[in-house]
Amino acid sequence: ANSSPIMDLFITLLSMGLSGYKQLLADRSRLTIQFQNKFRDVATKYGERPLECPRNSISFGITLDNLGKLDKLSEEETSAEYAKRAGLEISYFGSMLFTRCVSGTRVVPKGQVKSIGGHEFVGFGSSTENYEHAYLTAACAIGVTNDEVDEFFLRQ
Repeated sequence: ANSSPIMDLFITLLSMGLSGYKQLLADRSRLTIQFQNKFRDVATKYGERPLECPRNSISFGITLDNLGKLDKLSEEETSAEYAKRAGLEISYFGSMLFTRCVSGTRVVPKGQVKSIGGHEFVGFGSSTENYEHAYLTAACAIGVTNDEVDEFFLRQ
């Protein structure tokens, strides 16, 4: 392990001082309300809803239920095949955000199953197995600026 990240943080905190750090916290607190409101507006615009996570004041989520609604290809398509295809569609949305330089987001398909080293993970990428929605998260972290929040939502 390398101590460089900790040293960088230590130097940054020393250089900005307590008042600079407190100002960053105050700015983030102010921007959090703006961020939540704009994120809620995006969800509403696309027929989605914000996820309520009252103990998380940094990362916010919205459902992606409408994005995962696909027409069945045929009567022979099983529900597992349909779920896999819907998951790929939602994962593709995440890659589209990334290629458009929308950083800081995470897209989690519903019921994604990954096998790693012989172990199967249900709900891979989510904080729980079998969460009932596919979702998108974005963070309003310390150091974010008003211009960055505005730019983030211009790309929606």
